[in-house]
Amino acid sequence: MLKYKNPTLLILFFLFSISLQAKPKSVKIGILLDDFNSARWYKDSAYMGEKIRELGHIPVFRVCDSDTNVQVEQAKELVQLGVKALIVVAANSHAAAKAVKVGKDANLPVICYDRLIYNSDFDYFVAYDGVKIGEMQAQYVVDKLKGSGKIILLNGPMSDANSVFFKQGQMNVLKPYIEQKKIELLYDKDISEWTAMEAMMEASNYLATSDAHIDAIIAANDGIAEGVIDALQSFRPTDTIIVTGQDGTFQNCLLIKKGSQTMTVFKPLYQLAYRAAEVAVHCATKPKKKIKTSKTADNGFKKAAFIELVPLVIDQKNVQKVVFDSNYYDETVQP
Repeated sequence: MLKYKNPTLLILFFLFSISLQAKPKSVKIGILLDDFNSARWYKDSAYMGEKIRELGHIPVFRVCDSDTNVQVEQAKELVQLGVKALIVVAANSHAAAKAVKVGKDANLPVICYDRLIYNSDFDYFVAYDGVKIGEMQAQYVVDKLKGSGKIILLNGPMSDANSVFFKQGQMNVLKPYIEQKKIELLYDKDISEWTAMEAMMEASNYLATSDAHIDAIIAANDGIAEGVIDALQSFRPTDTIIVTGQDGTFQNCLLIKKGSQTMTVFKPLYQLAYRAAEVAVHCATKPKKKIKTSKTADNGFKKAAFIELVPLVIDQKNVQKVVFDSNYYDETVQP
């Protein structure tokens, strides 16, 4: 029988043995994505995978290319593969409830990512506040115009809850000015896709048939802003028009430096993706320990725990410092 003459060595050996036994086993975390039509989703997925692997676990991705039926089938596939938590980026904020149900029926924790999913029993909503983002866009425009001017609104598809929230926030700010006839809403359109091409076509159709003076175009995200800028270069190349955006993509930050785009609401994607990954791993490995949150998101079925992150307005005054000098983006990389 071995005898330990040194009690310190005995204690260290005991603690080392316990640490080996307590080391968590790697689990699979399922991530259901919508599409890669917008450049930002490549980054979201990369950051999520990076953080999950850093925490010692295995990310398993599926992309449905905006097909809601495929997203449900992919949820079933991930359940069969044995994932222990599910992160869902809704292809459709209503239809994605079926994908959530697949996860909950398998007793999996489900994290709703960035886009609220209506009438569903997900566990946590990890996102920026869409209403607040819309308010930030509209308030920026109102301030720049000193409360008076002619504007256009271009939002994304209403199948995405974020589009609803962005418009709600925009109108929270704009409605009093519109009612007082200080601001004229020339055109208000919800386009069918979050793409520059769709936005360019919509903006071009309007600009080709109207010679109305335009002071600002509130584009709901950076993809729409790109399309708007392309249309303006064709139809109003000499006009000075405020163009908003949202996301803070590399290309659009360069457009802000150049002066083609006026502002964006910057949502550091690594913060959002890392937090969602951390929440998913926590839920998968410590299912009985709830994460405390101070806010909720009402999805029509319940008031779900809302883990909110804080966005930031970026324009020519701070774009260099915030995204380039901080090394969030490498300015030397050619787009």
